Amino acid sequence: MKFMSRRLLYIAIVLLACAPRAWAQPWGDVANYFVGGWVSNVNTLTVGPDGAIWFTFGRCDDPFCTTTVHEFIGRITEEGTITEFPLPFSSGPYGRGVYGITTGPDSALWYTEIEGGRIGRMTTTGIVTSFALPAPHSHPYLITPGPDGALWFTLPHAIGRITTGGEISTFPIPTAYSSDPTAITTGPDGALWFTELNGNRLGRVTTHGNATSFALPDHCNPFGITSGHDDALWFACSGSNAIGRISLDGAVSTYQIPTPASVPIYMTTSPDGAIWFSEQEGLNIGVITPDGVMTEYPVSIGRLAHHIVWGPGGIWLGNGAFVGHLMMRDVTAPTIVGMPASGCSIWPPNHKLRRVARISAMDESGINVLTVTVTSSEPQLPGPPDTVVTPDGSGGFVVQLRAERQPHGPGRIYTIVATVQDNAGNVAEAVSSCTVPRDARR
Repeated sequence: MKFMSRRLLYIAIVLLACAPRAWAQPWGDVANYFVGGWVSNVNTLTVGPDGAIWFTFGRCDDPFCTTTVHEFIGRITEEGTITEFPLPFSSGPYGRGVYGITTGPDSALWYTEIEGGRIGRMTTTGIVTSFALPAPHSHPYLITPGPDGALWFTLPHAIGRITTGGEISTFPIPTAYSSDPTAITTGPDGALWFTELNGNRLGRVTTHGNATSFALPDHCNPFGITSGHDDALWFACSGSNAIGRISLDGAVSTYQIPTPASVPIYMTTSPDGAIWFSEQEGLNIGVITPDGVMTEYPVSIGRLAHHIVWGPGGIWLGNGAFVGHLMMRDVTAPTIVGMPASGCSIWPPNHKLRRVARISAMDESGINVLTVTVTSSEPQLPGPPDTVVTPDGSGGFVVQLRAERQPHGPGRIYTIVATVQDNAGNVAEAVSSCTVPRDARR
């Protein structure tokens, strides 16, 4: 595979047909939200200080983007409501090249201007300021918060740093000018780790600017990178169709992606420590566990799986002219509470109803249905019922059992069964018993 500079990759235009703003995919996991108008691409995303997803995108004046580009920062809620914030206009053929975005330690959105050679800052109310980089043709690409309270970003031949007050410094990397630093993240060791797409290496720079690099297997051509929960960095080998892992001492291992020529590109880490990645050509979102087990989820045919982040409700991605949301299925069974404790005994057998339980259920996705049934080891005698189950007014049930048993039998056993289904279809069951013993010795 022949690799282009990430600068050229940025200006490649994805042409898409218009579509309704949102719909559920046939497999029920992915929703796509159409940004609207002639959109060249939804670029990169971040979880904002308000918990919503914020993203950079450009809208062209015509369907082929042969004229001007208008650039925006967008905001999308978990429900799919999109708000646009226009950025300063540039009449150049590619605008300012607004691309990378992240949330800063000052609760503002920070972004890069590839063509403008600037770092921008926008508040959540849309107030914009920007800072020019000192060197001409700087072309900043991706940006991330550092461990030192500053923002760090990649340049064609260096790593940049900007404080929240706008003070800028740059640190050369020890490899060739054309190595093309691309993605950047804070590692578990408190240093900044970055990929060198054309240099086929990973770089590491401390907050004091001391840089080292690590060679990768042939044709890896790393693009995205993320910090794992296993004291390692994970990266996308866009050239060799693999996901790589590097430990803090530099040991590298790789895992092949099942879909051929999928071109993995961006990475993110979920709270459980799984590593997620986008497949630009495979049109999948993949996930790999720290022990190397990999799964792929299709995005949709004819669109572009691009930048991804973990956010509210699962994975969010730039998907051509759409923001995509891979909603994580709830696979956790609901919890049943309030069942009678082990050794439940009803004494004396004075023929009265006794309350033995108040049963309810809990689940993050909500409860669809809860049922409670009671059976007895002895037949119901003529007269009032021996088992009474009544709603408690809050979705649960109160269970009352009669202190009754046959005078010459072994004792009565009541069996209480609670069954619950949550809104995601997961089912749980709990079983308890209460005994009316033959005598006081139980």
